[in-house]
Amino acid sequence: MKREELAQHGTELNFVPQDAVRWLAPSELRTMVSSILSEIFGNYADKRELQKVFDSAIIEVPSTPMAPGEDFWFDYTADIGDGFDATYTVAALLAEEQLTVADVSAPLPRGSMLVLGGDQVYPTASSRAYEDRMVGPYRSALPQADPQPLMVVLPGNHDWYDGLTAFLRLFTQGRSIGGWRTEQKRSYWTVKLPHGWWMVGLDSQLDSYFDDPQLTYFEETLTANLADGDSVIVCAATPAWLKAASGEPDAFNGLEWF
Repeated sequence: MKREELAQHGTELNFVPQDAVRWLAPSELRTMVSSILSEIFGNYADKRELQKVFDSAIIEVPSTPMAPGEDFWFDYTADIGDGFDATYTVAALLAEEQLTVADVSAPLPRGSMLVLGGDQVYPTASSRAYEDRMVGPYRSALPQADPQPLMVVLPGNHDWYDGLTAFLRLFTQGRSIGGWRTEQKRSYWTVKLPHGWWMVGLDSQLDSYFDDPQLTYFEETLTANLADGDSVIVCAATPAWLKAASGEPDAFNGLEWF
């Protein structure tokens, strides 16, 4: 069914498929206003500093040990929360049990973990916007799965435009999003992978500093548990390497400090 036809069944679907955001339309000036307000008030009400009261356990995937040399697969995508056509297309590919890719000798299996790298909703965050632009398309692409792959999520700047309120309600309450399950309790997380690998997701809140509770969390969940020879994958919502390549001298300051 086309997006226009699906939109007529919003009550049954519990979401309304959305058009792509018209970024140059005058109406989208409100996004700039949201950006300015979030930066101003974010300095006074940083929700990251309140998250220290939440659980700080390590997420482990898979839940059962893997044999030495056994492959572990995870999927990654980002900037997903725009129009239904693009969002659902990517979600449908992620939902496939396996994909055949040109010039790859064997089919690629669905990952045991899906990493969402930021900006899960456009242009600004709200509970309704998440349902229409992210949850609905992903739930439609993979209504259920057994076993459920883990979903871990980074907040991007558009997720922060409401102060992270809707993000925390959606991704840190142990909800299932279609066939994917969520386990993170904060806007940042540590995942223990098999074979001596770790993955961490950082919350740099609109390119600001890293708060002390977040650093303490990583000291307790990551630093204290690293063994000789372990390797760490660091996920950040801002591509600092691109900014550095374009001549911004402070692009890597936050990551270097972390």
